[in-house]
Amino acid sequence: MGVRVTRKRSKQRKGFIRELRKRLIAKPHSTLITFAVLTFLVVTGENHVLRGGFNVDRYDLDVAEGDIFIIYIRPVLERVSVDCKPLVRGNPYDLSISTNYTDNFYGETTVIWMKPGAQGKYNLTITFETNEAWDYILGVYSRNVNMSLYGKNAKVYGRFIELQRPYTRTSGNWTINIVLDSHGEPLPAFVINLPTPLNSVLLATVTGLVTYFNIFILLDTYFKNLKETVSNKRWLFCGITMLASALMIYELYIFTVFTLSGGG
Repeated sequence: MGVRVTRKRSKQRKGFIRELRKRLIAKPHSTLITFAVLTFLVVTGENHVLRGGFNVDRYDLDVAEGDIFIIYIRPVLERVSVDCKPLVRGNPYDLSISTNYTDNFYGETTVIWMKPGAQGKYNLTITFETNEAWDYILGVYSRNVNMSLYGKNAKVYGRFIELQRPYTRTSGNWTINIVLDSHGEPLPAFVINLPTPLNSVLLATVTGLVTYFNIFILLDTYFKNLKETVSNKRWLFCGITMLASALMIYELYIFTVFTLSGGG
């Protein structure tokens, strides 16, 4: 019985392959077009699904902490519902909506702005109903354009980064669900805080006097050592004096930058 079933399946498989070959030979253009369409749908990665009578677009996007994530929707929507939930409890954010906003580049639109106030993920959901075709654009207003975060395919217009080309959608009930992952900006490897101009004068004056005193002691000891042998205590005194001077200058720097300047 097992042998018969195996042979039957083998015949069915061979028959399917023969039929597929006939179609490829008879209609090669149709087959190539179908394959190209399927490939496009897979490669472009459209995030559109239909769920419970609602059309849903889903995204997972990265954004720098402090940058403003923005969605332009055209034409203007009469009503729109926007909800934002930080996935890390207590994470702050700013959310603003304008149902009729005129942009210099995109014209009359409905706009949603969202600014993460901390690192972590935020779940942003936009729900609305429209009776006509519409399109939308996702972008970011950035303080420091970070293409390593937003990707090479993003388009930059000054401070605005367009994350994607405009997507056109049909009428109906729609939900746009976006999970934003807010990242902190990398700190510079070496940062020097400078005091105010008045405090800089104080710091420079004291540093100059201390440096002059140290150079005088060092040169005096050196030339004395050429004439006669200077004791180890004298050299030790020079070393301790220079270390104490360096510590004093550092403490004065901290004082002038952070204390006198009110915290830098």
